[in-house]
Amino acid sequence: MPNPRGAWTPSTIIIDESIAEHATTHEICSRCAGATTYLSRLSSTESDEDLLRRVVCAVPMDQGALSRLARSTLLLYSSGDICHQMAAGSVASRRCFNFLKLTPYAGVCRAECSYCWFKDPVLIPKINVTFFDHLPVLLRRFSRETNLPMVFTFTHYKTDCFSIEHLTGFVHRLVEVFERETQFHVQFLTKLDNVDALLLRPPTRGSIVCFSVNAVSVARDIELGTSSVEQRLQAAGNLAKCGVPVLLRIDPLLAFGGWEEQYRELVGLILQHVTPLHITLGTPRYQDDDELARMVSTTRSNKAAQIMKKQAALMGHHKPGSPERPGPTGFQYYFKNMPISYPRGLRAALYRNVIEHCWKLDPSIPIGLCEEPVDVWDDCGLSWCGDSTRDCSCGFVPQNARSSEDESIRK
Repeated sequence: MPNPRGAWTPSTIIIDESIAEHATTHEICSRCAGATTYLSRLSSTESDEDLLRRVVCAVPMDQGALSRLARSTLLLYSSGDICHQMAAGSVASRRCFNFLKLTPYAGVCRAECSYCWFKDPVLIPKINVTFFDHLPVLLRRFSRETNLPMVFTFTHYKTDCFSIEHLTGFVHRLVEVFERETQFHVQFLTKLDNVDALLLRPPTRGSIVCFSVNAVSVARDIELGTSSVEQRLQAAGNLAKCGVPVLLRIDPLLAFGGWEEQYRELVGLILQHVTPLHITLGTPRYQDDDELARMVSTTRSNKAAQIMKKQAALMGHHKPGSPERPGPTGFQYYFKNMPISYPRGLRAALYRNVIEHCWKLDPSIPIGLCEEPVDVWDDCGLSWCGDSTRDCSCGFVPQNARSSEDESIRK
């Protein structure tokens, strides 16, 4: 199992009693030399903070000490709940239709991206040891229920699937599964460059890797704990040379001083390394004003906090709907959640800057927008293509699932 330089290993492992003798438990523990292990009967209603206080803490700890302990602890558990819908809401036209989250991990992102809304003060990295025991049943069920090409994302927010691959080998195992499951694809989303699990044995089909990138200064100053943009793009290029489909996300685009030139430079840097199958663009979005304020207040780097404070001052309730004041449903109202963002005009300007420069250099690259209503697509010269026959509103469809009747997303 590849062990990247500086890779994280836990100093403490908590194991649910029910999976103490599971083969995957033994494999993971064998790769965590020196870790102190605890067996306990876990409860789904117990918070991470309460679990640490009950099982590990010999003396009382303040919140800061508990947070540090949580970041050095690994929890091994068992659950049959391994798949969730990507986007919430009852209106089908705003969903990421067939993008479903496979969730063998929780809380294992080692990065500290300042714009992230998931900054739980006490959050233990977790691995579902029995994930692969339940996966065949899940895939058989979906195979019976739909004949659409379906994309699973491994795994979800709060998680970078390559950050603990050296402990689990789950990416490698999933690649083997989806090489056989010809009806499905799996997408691996990362801000890291340690993709050795795919480079050592490139998948022949079924696997897609999506790299999240941003302007160089953004990655340096507020995407703390991630690989540099250059490192991510080098890894993307290496995968593409091995025949692995590569997607890119530039999300969130931020409106800092000099953003126009820096994002044009990013586009040029991208195309020096890789020609992605698709680029998805997004801007910052939050559920409400309290979440926006919490994002700023919980940023631990002073420099990053000042940057995000300026960004927050530009944002307001500029997207349809909110949890407190739900708007009408239907074609013009896609998003119940995350209405706090930049004004529409600024969002469109950020998108157009990237789109126009990208198509100036390579007009063949498909580009889509994440969680944007149709009028913003129109502002950017894009045709919105979110409908139930495709995989998501951003417009990406796995290459071998495209048909000759598919329309271009570009007008």
